[in-house]
Amino acid sequence: MKIIGCMPLFDDNKNSYWMLPRYMKMLEEHGAVPIMLPLTDNKEELDCLLDMCDGFLLTGGQDVSPELYGEIPKTTCGMPCTLRDNMEVYLLKAAVDKDKSVLGICRGIQIINACLGGTLY
Repeated sequence: MKIIGCMPLFDDNKNSYWMLPRYMKMLEEHGAVPIMLPLTDNKEELDCLLDMCDGFLLTGGQDVSPELYGEIPKTTCGMPCTLRDNMEVYLLKAAVDKDKSVLGICRGIQIINACLGGTLY
C-alpha cells in the first residue's frame, strides 16, 4: 500500500486545520493510505514526511501568495497562508527531486504552476 500525504486545509478564523473526507475516501478507494500532514515549515519534519510518504496530494485552500510567482499582491487577492506556501514549495521541489508522485487539486495545481515558473491571474 502507498502512503499519500494530504495537505491540510487551513481555517484562519478558527486557527485550525482540517481535511475534506472525500479526499481521504478517494485515496482509500484506490488502495492508498492517506494521512493528513501537519502544517509546518520545519525542514526536519518535512524531510521525515518525504521519507515516509510515497506521494502527496496538494489540496485546495487559500490563494497562493503572488510573491511566489513574482507579482505584487492586489486588493482582489485573498489572504494567503505563508506557512502552507512554504511547506508546499519545499515538499513539491523535494518530491520532484525524489521522483515521488504529486497531485494538485485547485490551489494545489496553482502552487505546482507557480513553483515550476508559471504565473497566475
